[in-house]
Amino acid sequence: AKPTPLPTPLPTPATAKPTPLPTPFPTPGVVPYAQPQPYYPVPYVQPYYPPPLPYAQPYYPPPIPYYPPEPQCHTIADIVCRGNELEKLCEAVGRAGMLERFRGGSKTLFAPTNDAFDFLLRLTEGRPDLTPDQLVNLLLFHEVPVAKTYQDLPCDEWILMSNGEYSFVYCRGYDDKYQLGQGNNQLTEPKIILKDVHACNGVIHVISHVMLPKWLAL
Repeated sequence: AKPTPLPTPLPTPATAKPTPLPTPFPTPGVVPYAQPQPYYPVPYVQPYYPPPLPYAQPYYPPPIPYYPPEPQCHTIADIVCRGNELEKLCEAVGRAGMLERFRGGSKTLFAPTNDAFDFLLRLTEGRPDLTPDQLVNLLLFHEVPVAKTYQDLPCDEWILMSNGEYSFVYCRGYDDKYQLGQGNNQLTEPKIILKDVHACNGVIHVISHVMLPKWLAL
């Protein structure tokens, strides 16, 4: 009799290898299906809009009113007393109390220079000083009660002055004019050396000598 064979022992699980399944061949032209991922929607958050600012009417400052500058205007008294070699005439007008007279009206003034007064003082040295009335009369003899420009002075004619006496317009050369009083001579001929100085109340002509009325003849 043959002995009974022992059973073949089974492999242990640690050493057993699973039989791999056959890899399926992809179908041509078909993309393998991807497993969908889970979708978690993002919760909607309302955006923040700050409240609108209250509307404010823009401020426009009121326009500055425009006042055109007044034209610079000086009276005869202002021009005489601001210098320009007429200080002694201004002093004489002030002593006679006639400054206000030469600030108004419309007139022509023949204004002697400082040198003209100095020359007259040298010629009259030793004579008594003029009285206040004589000084006023002498200054009025240099005033015409209307405004006359240089062209308005007619050659070889007499002009009535504000003291009631006459002076004579004497023309010499191309355009030289002399305003002669009846007391002037060839040594003291008042030549107009600066013409048509316009003022608010008239015209000034600057002369080289003092105009002498008949009562002050040299």
